[in-house]
Amino acid sequence: MSLPTIGSLWIGPRLSFLEVVVIRSYLDAGHPIVLFTLGPLENVPEGVELRDAREVFAPPYTDAQFAENHIFTAIYSDTFRLHMIQDLGYIWADLDAYCVKPYDFESGYLLAYQNPRGSVANGILGLPPTSEALHLSLAMLLDPAPVLPFSRPGKQRRAARMKRLGRPFGFENYNWGASGPRVLTHFLNETGEIIHAQPPSVFIPFETHHHMIVFDPDVPLDRIERPETYSVHLFGLTRVAARDQFNGVLPDGCYLDTICKRHGVDPAAFPV
Repeated sequence: MSLPTIGSLWIGPRLSFLEVVVIRSYLDAGHPIVLFTLGPLENVPEGVELRDAREVFAPPYTDAQFAENHIFTAIYSDTFRLHMIQDLGYIWADLDAYCVKPYDFESGYLLAYQNPRGSVANGILGLPPTSEALHLSLAMLLDPAPVLPFSRPGKQRRAARMKRLGRPFGFENYNWGASGPRVLTHFLNETGEIIHAQPPSVFIPFETHHHMIVFDPDVPLDRIERPETYSVHLFGLTRVAARDQFNGVLPDGCYLDTICKRHGVDPAAFPV
């Protein structure tokens, strides 16, 4: 059985060892991978197909907006992945979502809760192109003045007023994550497709505040890669810690060191 194509997006001029090992994990698992970019990109592993992200969805933001506030990058990425899933049928994977084993799910849904409190993650995301939750989420993301049913009443009133006036009031005016997990979870619940969501340990075996365990050589491998785990989300904080606390030198035997050796990636060759 051929495995589904993995699609991802990178905004920036180069990849670090973290993105390189994640990409290699998909290639070594047998997944084709397409990486969308907005410009030239260094350190791309052999076997990756590079494509212009504008073919799928051109960013509505300027380079200055991307540089000014990372929330614009997040909103664009959240919108881009839904376009990609709908138009191309690829599986979306963040470049900090390491592949433990092939994604051989048959339902067309790759979903998992990101925590026990009920929010669905979008770092690994697969939906049938016909998914109603997919279409509703994308329509809300493309609305210039969305009134988010899960936001505070005062924010809803302000957004509704801006909509009546025909003035933009985009997702950059809402809290972080509104354009991603919160919209997706809302519509998955509304349509009933939430039944396809799997436990956190399938794609996110530990939460963000435990991200430092990937640097600890004393943490056993099966604490992170459990029998049910298909992916390990490494989080952006992992990249920051690798740079600021370890200067790119991984402790011998820690999880990051283990997966780099597993896929033949030298962290020193691809510094953060």
